[in-house]
Amino acid sequence: MRTEDMVSYSMRNLTHQRVRTWLTIVGIVVGVAAVIVLVGLADGLRSSVSGQLAAFGPKTIIISPVSLEGGIGGGSTNLRPTLGKLFERDAEKIERIEGVHLATKIITTSLDMKFRDKHISTSVYGVEPDGYTETTSIKIGEGRFLQPGDKRVAVVGYSIANDNFGDDKISVNNMIELGGQQYRVVGILQK
Repeated sequence: MRTEDMVSYSMRNLTHQRVRTWLTIVGIVVGVAAVIVLVGLADGLRSSVSGQLAAFGPKTIIISPVSLEGGIGGGSTNLRPTLGKLFERDAEKIERIEGVHLATKIITTSLDMKFRDKHISTSVYGVEPDGYTETTSIKIGEGRFLQPGDKRVAVVGYSIANDNFGDDKISVNNMIELGGQQYRVVGILQK
C-alpha cells in the first residue's frame, strides 16, 4: 500500500466516524492537560512545603521517637503514644537528606541533682559536643561548652546555677552529682 493510499484511507475513516474522532481528540487533550496540572500541583506543593519549613528560621527540626500502641479491644479510640527508639543509623540517614546540613543526637531524662547538701529534680540532656551549639541558640555565660573527649563534665543552665540552691550558687569547676555520679561543671549558660 502506498503512502498516498494510507493517508486517503485514514482521512476518509476520520470523516465517516466524526464522533469517535472528536472523542479521541478530546481524550488526548484532557489527558495531556491532566498531566500538566498534576506536575504543576506537585511543584507548587513542594515549593510551599519548602517555604513553610524555611519560615521556622534556623532550619531546626526536632524528631522524637513515638509510636502508637492499641489497648485492650484495639481500635483507634484505644491508641496511646509510647516512646520509641531512634538509632545512630537514623541520624545518619537524616543527615543524607538533601538540604540537611547537620543532624545532632540528644538524649533526655530526668535525674536527681545534688549540689553540696541540697537536691532537686531536673531535666538532663546528653548531647554531642560537636554540632549541638550550631543547632540551638544556647550561649555560654561562664566557662566553656563540652568538647570532644570530655569525661564526667557538665554545662549547667543559668537558673539551675543561680536560683535553685538557695544561697549556694554553682560556678565553674564546682562538683555536682547527677543520678549518683559526680560531674565537674565546665560551663554555665547565659540567662
